[in-house]
Amino acid sequence: MKVNNCQFWDSYKFYLQRYGLWDKVVDFKKSKFYKTKKKQHVTVSDKNLKFQISSNQTRWKDKRNNHKLAFMLIRYGLTLETLNRWKVCLGNDGRLWIPIWAESSQFADGREITNNLPAFVNVRKHDAFRVKAQWFHKEDKVSQRGKPKDIGLDDIANQNLKGWEPMWSERTGKVTSVKGHGSTYCYPAEILLDNSMVYLVGGELKALLMNQLGHPAVSFTTGEGSISELWLPYFIGKRVRVLLDADPEKDNLDIYPDGNPTAKKAEILAQLLADNGAIAEVCEWDEEVKKTLPKGGDITDLLRLCGWNPDAIGLLKWRVVERRLTEDENKSIPTIRLDQEKEPDWDKTPQVKFSGLVDPTKLNEWVKVRALISGLNETPFVVPFEATVECPSGAANLRPKCTSCKLPDCNFNKKVKFSIEAQVSMVGMPDNDKMIRQSLGIPRKCFDPEIKITPASVQVAVLTPTVDSANSSDLGERFEHRVSYLVGKSRIKVKENQGVDIKGRIIADPKKGTFTLSASEWREIDDDIFTHTPSERMDRKLTNATAGVSAAVARDRLVGDIRDHVVKQIVKQEQMMEVIMVSYFMPFVFHLNQHVQERVCPSVMIIGDTTVGKSTASNKIRRHFGAGKMYAANADPTHAGLIGGVMQLSNRKSSFHWGTVPTSHGAWLALDEYNKLSYDTIGKMTNVISSGVAERLTVSGPRRTMSWVRFLYLANPRGERSLTSYSNPLDAALYVCGTVQDLGRVDLVHVQYKLSDRKAYGKMLRPTTDHLYTKDVARYHLQWAWSRRDKNIKFKNPDEAFRIGLELSDRFGGHAVLLPAQARFKLARIAAAYAAMLFSHDDNYNLIVEEEHMALAADLIKRCYSPYLNPNSLVPSGMLPTELVEVFNKVRRYNRLRMLANSEKWSAEDLKGIFQNRMTEFLDVAQYEFGIVSLKRGWYFPKNSDFCEHVNDYLNERRRVEYLKKDVRSNHL
Repeated sequence: MKVNNCQFWDSYKFYLQRYGLWDKVVDFKKSKFYKTKKKQHVTVSDKNLKFQISSNQTRWKDKRNNHKLAFMLIRYGLTLETLNRWKVCLGNDGRLWIPIWAESSQFADGREITNNLPAFVNVRKHDAFRVKAQWFHKEDKVSQRGKPKDIGLDDIANQNLKGWEPMWSERTGKVTSVKGHGSTYCYPAEILLDNSMVYLVGGELKALLMNQLGHPAVSFTTGEGSISELWLPYFIGKRVRVLLDADPEKDNLDIYPDGNPTAKKAEILAQLLADNGAIAEVCEWDEEVKKTLPKGGDITDLLRLCGWNPDAIGLLKWRVVERRLTEDENKSIPTIRLDQEKEPDWDKTPQVKFSGLVDPTKLNEWVKVRALISGLNETPFVVPFEATVECPSGAANLRPKCTSCKLPDCNFNKKVKFSIEAQVSMVGMPDNDKMIRQSLGIPRKCFDPEIKITPASVQVAVLTPTVDSANSSDLGERFEHRVSYLVGKSRIKVKENQGVDIKGRIIADPKKGTFTLSASEWREIDDDIFTHTPSERMDRKLTNATAGVSAAVARDRLVGDIRDHVVKQIVKQEQMMEVIMVSYFMPFVFHLNQHVQERVCPSVMIIGDTTVGKSTASNKIRRHFGAGKMYAANADPTHAGLIGGVMQLSNRKSSFHWGTVPTSHGAWLALDEYNKLSYDTIGKMTNVISSGVAERLTVSGPRRTMSWVRFLYLANPRGERSLTSYSNPLDAALYVCGTVQDLGRVDLVHVQYKLSDRKAYGKMLRPTTDHLYTKDVARYHLQWAWSRRDKNIKFKNPDEAFRIGLELSDRFGGHAVLLPAQARFKLARIAAAYAAMLFSHDDNYNLIVEEEHMALAADLIKRCYSPYLNPNSLVPSGMLPTELVEVFNKVRRYNRLRMLANSEKWSAEDLKGIFQNRMTEFLDVAQYEFGIVSLKRGWYFPKNSDFCEHVNDYLNERRRVEYLKKDVRSNHL
């Protein structure tokens, strides 16, 4: 049947149905591939040529051709069995004929081809015996047509050409084809269709040899390095090893469109196959192997040298060629990728400080950082962790669109794990399916692949430096937040306001481009400032630094060490340094017999003018301990910044985080410029200080966390007044706190005046003590003190605290700083701080508070309050203070004072209407100096009900005096 004389599709369909291939290629009928293919590779219809191939096959049995059969075995390694299987025969023209079978003529079962030949598209006529060549002698520079007389087939087979070299003209050609059928075709086609892994070699004889040795191989019929795009879909998903000649002179060929003369045919073939869906590898000939081959050597020469051993293929090295994406494909694929880098072990991951999270040199590196989780989003995000992709449709029936898909590279079955960067990029995205498809290289309009996703959770966490500044941050005074993504699972369940060691990779946030940490593992901290590990060596050092013949001497030695070797330049401020040390060692909860100190958070206030060294001394001592935080309150702090609030993330998302106070849980916090806090903010912190629990009510519900903090308030007088403008500096402290109640919650108030002796600033400071209290000793000391709990604090004589507390309260007239109900607990807390400072302990490291520590606490309270308080500071009962009466006398329209007598609360506007520009003077006397009036929620209240009666008595008396004056004047007139 002549194809040219009938409909092509009918004949094509006939052969496909005949050999059972119709079902596999039906979908190609309407494709561009089919429309192009039907014009190519027309099968040979010459019956005479078919007959010649069948008859010429018998020539191998002729004894006169035994030398040619031996030549094929010696030169090309091909056996008679292989030649008969593929109908390779001796042609009438002296050439070797190789029929090129159509892809529809495959024999999957491997049976021999019978004389009833199936369809073939070409016959490659190979001048294997060099009968058509023109021979050229290199030395004599002569040429002749036909073989030289001194060269036989054995010489050609053994490549002993005696200086001659065969050459073919363009007309004769080393290999020719049937006229009109010389288009590029894959040979043997059935090998390509039946195998998932093939070698692509340069020549039909090499392909037959490789198949004979058990290595599936194919070649294209128009020479080494040729390929037809019509065949590219058949390579989709197959592993293809491109194996061309080893001769570099033949590899260098100008076939790139841009005229690159150094391009290699093997590289080009492999890249073209890889770009169109094949798993391509290219052979990189080893230099030692190439030296053993003749000029123009190839795989046939290598196998001949190895005795036709199939394992010789193992001498070759292969390099995988990655698929290149087109510009359009690159635009469609998002910025997520699979993680190819192995995650380092925990012990091998470098540790960085908290500031290293924004170090550009650490970007995309794995690090460990110590941080505190100040906030978590309410609900974790669900993101893909693992995806299994299958495409049964593509595996059963390849289509042209499969050339732009990556799934054929893995036989249409792929299981991938997404990197932590990829998971972070998909946080908060409602539809991840499209991104996953494009990231896996699936075309946008292809919905055949089936994707099964294993979900994982990603928790958005807000990190801040821990209070242990020695390990976590080199900028401990800064309170900064960093957003992190906790990806995967770890040993512990993460909690808010918890310090952890985190391992992760520093990346750029996919949505905002900011530095962020994608954490893969986190662990509890086991060596921080709250963990005490007993050490005899450190015990001896600490005992030497805190020892003395008495507790008072030991205290003076320790404070002197801090003065000479830590604070240094501040002179004659030893009591202030002592107070700062006391604030570090105050306990939270303790028992005095059955009495419990329920006000959890201890607090100390140091008030004084600027330049007296409050902040400098506190910061240097904090750095020496390597623990605690210092926060400047002069930057208009908010309640959300101090206690907690909502932090804005990206894509209109937000996350809650705890503020400065709760994140200092268990540690020490210095609030500098405390006088800049508003009364409202101080009032809102009252519950936190008393209960030790921070609480915020958010849209997602109430949030609570522990907030046991040792406070140190560093304050100047309010209103930029100097301390000397107050007759009593404790009035300045009352004015800072706002109410008598808030001042009463402070355990100790220290007033620091400027030095009156200016000559002291001109003296060189010289150490008078040995430096025994070094940084490592101070850290060990603080670890022991801060790890003591209520059960570890023992008072030798609790009754002494009650007795001394009552004496002090009576001594200072029951002032707000030392009310009778609170005096015993304040004294006991300060005594426990002294016991901790002097390392008073038993064999079980329990804190032991002796009577001498009670005496030290009483002595410190007396030194702080004696200069400013005396028994006459109380308001005499039944009358107004003289100072307040003087203020009243300055009010000309005294009838306005009637509001003070008739109302139980007054606003600032009321007081201003009464006293005009003397309102501050009234408050200084009535509120701050004598505590008659208190401030609460913007209203001023009388402290007791007798105040109104006293004001009425004053008004009645003043009216009587005014009437008497009028009577005197009228009588005079």
